[in-house]
Amino acid sequence: MSERAWTRTVNEKALEPGKPVVAMVDDQEVMLVRLGDRIAACGNKCTHYGGPLNQGLIVGDKVICPWHNARFDVSTGTKDSPPGLGGVPAYEVKTEEGDVYVRPREESGESKKRESDGSSVLILGAGAAGDTAAETLRTGGFKGTVILVTQEEDAPYDRTVLSKGFISGEAKPEWLPLREKNFYKDQKVNLVTRKKIVGFDPKTRTASFADGDTLAADKVLLCTGSVPRKLSLPGSEKKNCFYLRSMKDAQAILDAVKDASKAVILGASFIGLETASGLRERKIDVQIVAPEKVPLATVFGEKVGERIRRIHEENGVNFHLGHTAREVTGSGAVDKIILDDGTELEANVVIIGAGVMPSVDYLEGSGLLENGVVPVNGKLETKFPGVYAAGDIAMVPDVYGVGSVRIEHWVVAQRHGMHAAQSMLGSSEDFREPPFFWTMQYGNSIKLTGSTKEYDEIVYRGDVENDTFSAGYFLGGSLKAVSTIGRGRDVLIGGELLKEGITITPQQFRDTEDLEELLG
Repeated sequence: MSERAWTRTVNEKALEPGKPVVAMVDDQEVMLVRLGDRIAACGNKCTHYGGPLNQGLIVGDKVICPWHNARFDVSTGTKDSPPGLGGVPAYEVKTEEGDVYVRPREESGESKKRESDGSSVLILGAGAAGDTAAETLRTGGFKGTVILVTQEEDAPYDRTVLSKGFISGEAKPEWLPLREKNFYKDQKVNLVTRKKIVGFDPKTRTASFADGDTLAADKVLLCTGSVPRKLSLPGSEKKNCFYLRSMKDAQAILDAVKDASKAVILGASFIGLETASGLRERKIDVQIVAPEKVPLATVFGEKVGERIRRIHEENGVNFHLGHTAREVTGSGAVDKIILDDGTELEANVVIIGAGVMPSVDYLEGSGLLENGVVPVNGKLETKFPGVYAAGDIAMVPDVYGVGSVRIEHWVVAQRHGMHAAQSMLGSSEDFREPPFFWTMQYGNSIKLTGSTKEYDEIVYRGDVENDTFSAGYFLGGSLKAVSTIGRGRDVLIGGELLKEGITITPQQFRDTEDLEELLG
């Protein structure tokens, strides 16, 4: 093997502590940063959507992506937290006569030497949590059998894109898979599709499937996600009336809107609003019907919720808030929606976004369920040893003062999957990642970190009306969450404040020019 060559990048005087600089090395962007008395270097593109890491936040020896909060070790390139899909390239660094040189770190090749040690992990559900758990087991050195099971016909894909870029047409079908074609084969992960689970015995860690098969393992991760909440709405079985959860659902909607001009969306949830944004990109007339007075007010508060409503109205959406649908009419296919006050809305397509429910029917009678969810401890392990739960179905102890929480967010599920796998590998750490969520509507990236389950004060930085603001949510003077449009760095910093348990006052949040000063 030829010796790896060093490449001159920048003069070390260009590197101020904690201030990343980008250099080109073999046509690749490399981020360099001074960390105390040393210089570290890694690839500059996040492995999620390619976000520029140099525009993110440096905390200790980690960099946080400015787009969706993935976190990487700057020295080793290792993924520290999703939504990154694997690590970034890592580089060795040396200085000579004041210049900084880098070269790619030599890969260990450990993953190619794996031989099964006879142990096994069964992952039930191949969404965000399941896919990330499988990756983490392998990168963490697990040499046993890994079986990843999904009832869908597709390999794991990015479900968040369905109601965002896929509906608008920006994202192509080939963009949706999370991994390269041979990823699971190369990682020796046995991916099993079209396998519907119908039962699970936690004592024997055995899963039963609709085709009569059973699978058992030494350790099991339950991460079957959610299913759409169905409305008891007369006529909702008609053609062109849809729920949106899977890739198959999204494709059916796209096929229907090719010949449609009018769509009615029932529900002003994230799914409903993102779908509205995507349909407006296609010049479809969109009307939204929802029982609440202000969209997303329960998540962001009324002021931000009102701004989100106006963003949609500015883009041509008509709302019917404070109302519900009474009936779907039409001969075969839908033609109208009749509301509770008798209003009739013409529609070629109806999309129902009434929320989701944990997919846990197969756990009835197992002893794992409490109030329809699966309680876990800080290691994401259930009361049955060797059985873990993650994602939408898991009720997780909360360390931020708002009680145990169940959160239906993609990145949260990924982080659950990573943590559960690390627990299986022997980690004794409790899960303490603050929740993170983002939604994209008409080019506006709306982000939230922390929990708005309980708060008694909202403090604003910037201008809500001009879509350049962040909002801090406080309970008893203690920060619980940060949301933003246009000030994404505040959410990065807010997440670190929550994670590290750093106490700040509402006045500090409002008046501190750069919140990074509060990290200490």
